[in-house]
Amino acid sequence: MDEQIRILTWNLFHGQDGGRLGPTLRSTLCRRGVSDGRLLHLNRKWIAEMATLIGDLSPTFAALQ
Repeated sequence: MDEQIRILTWNLFHGQDGGRLGPTLRSTLCRRGVSDGRLLHLNRKWIAEMATLIGDLSPTFAALQ
């Protein structure tokens, strides 16, 4: 038997960007991106992009938090 099991684990952070940078008044009220020089928070959800990526990776099991 030569089967391969692919396991994906991912903390999706509510489907939002900027997990460590987080939302600010500027990104939430003014809908403007906020950067700390390394991360960019756009205050939007990335559900469709995340679903596409998970589908493209074709895991046998996906554990999403």
